[in-house]
Amino acid sequence: MLRDIWVREKISGKADAKTIEHLFSVVKEQVGMDRLVQDYIRDIQLVRNRAAHGEQIVIEDCIECLRKMSMVLEWYFRRYVPESSSSKGADSQHKSGRKPVRIPKHPSLEQGR
Repeated sequence: MLRDIWVREKISGKADAKTIEHLFSVVKEQVGMDRLVQDYIRDIQLVRNRAAHGEQIVIEDCIECLRKMSMVLEWYFRRYVPESSSSKGADSQHKSGRKPVRIPKHPSLEQGR
């Protein structure tokens, strides 16, 4: 997702040659990423790091990461695939030339969570 944003926003340099940490720091500055989205990405990253270093990860950690990832993806699709959250402009394309896909809104976001 971060590499896709890098390409869509036409950030200079090759996204493939960057670490996830570098991608995240540049993308969040360049696109004005919501603070809550940044926090969710960091939380997911922390659990990933714990798992990579052999710490025990329980099912609740996984469920929470999936919940947060769904919120991050909701932000991503609303911002980069606006047709996924409304029926207007269904035939339009992003400046990258990529065609949009329709993704239904997540119910918890509509309730102000």
